[in-house]
Amino acid sequence: MAHPPPTPPASGGIIAALCLLAIASSGAGRCQPQIAVAVNHEDGSGSLSVVDLPRREARLRVAPLGPQAVMRGFATSAFAVSAADGTVRVIHARTGATLRHFDLGAATSPQDVAVASATRAYVSTASSGRLLRLDLATGAVEPSVDLTPLADADGNPDLGMMEIDDSRLLVQVRRINDEAPEAFARPAQIAVVDLTCEELIDVDPALPGVQGIALTGTWPKMKMQVMRAPHRLFVSATGAFFDAGGIERIDLNTLRSEGLVIREADDQTGADLGAFVMVAPDRGFLTFSTDLLLSSHLKLFTLPGGVEPGLELHVTLDYFVPTILHRGGRIFVPDGGLDRDALFVFDAFIGEPAGEPIDVGGQPSDLALVPF
Repeated sequence: MAHPPPTPPASGGIIAALCLLAIASSGAGRCQPQIAVAVNHEDGSGSLSVVDLPRREARLRVAPLGPQAVMRGFATSAFAVSAADGTVRVIHARTGATLRHFDLGAATSPQDVAVASATRAYVSTASSGRLLRLDLATGAVEPSVDLTPLADADGNPDLGMMEIDDSRLLVQVRRINDEAPEAFARPAQIAVVDLTCEELIDVDPALPGVQGIALTGTWPKMKMQVMRAPHRLFVSATGAFFDAGGIERIDLNTLRSEGLVIREADDQTGADLGAFVMVAPDRGFLTFSTDLLLSSHLKLFTLPGGVEPGLELHVTLDYFVPTILHRGGRIFVPDGGLDRDALFVFDAFIGEPAGEPIDVGGQPSDLALVPF
């Protein structure tokens, strides 16, 4: 079945038009960035809280979500992916209106959504090596790019998180296999997809078959980050506890890994390195967990210096931080441990607290910036 060419990634003009439309429909005087927070409640349900950044206040239970949702933001909308109930919801962050509700089925186990334009998004699933294309205008769902050429012997590439880099989609290929020595088949990879023609790019044509970007670390997880200058992708290639993982840097001009820039083997990141965020090309923040109990410890790191010595900047117990967000000279760290249920705010240069925690009304499972 033939499909029309994919819509290219949205330009600033399209996003600006969406912003103007949102102003007209909501009566708001201007577009302001917000943080969309997926929260979980004791009854097993999920909901969306929205933090107004200028006011540092959250609107609670703006809309219902599937449990343990992963969040992405695009223009004025929050996209929520729940592997638990197999749904993708598109919600207007200011009005709380559900614009689209895609029920993919719990068996698909959707992992992430990448929004390529105002009308098109892609979903990775744990159950299949083929991406799903969402038509945001009509609500249609169709199979898209096949990534099974990058799978290990079990035939499932185990797709994870994604990032868009201009007209390319970058997809984690974890190659999880319990029978392999490290419970995954080396090398884990980053698949590169050309969104203009929906084709898997072979990053090394000199080798037989189709190649992704081979990772030095263990299987990747959590959100990745694209830096523009220099043009690099940072990946949390950290696998399981006590392995040879770390934060990996990829040259997006050559599509080659530059290796681990933070190594778990250096014994500065507890038992397992978790979420991270780069606030400059040579500076970032990371969290790690110990093997004694579920916990998250926030630390500053530099490149090539490594993890800064001294006490942790923030510690939470009985909770694993899913992501760290950077915006406007601040980092926002979710904390759902010890009945905190808040976003903690820190200075993005030195890591000192920068204001009171923001109550989000439930245990955060993820957060994302809604640009307008």
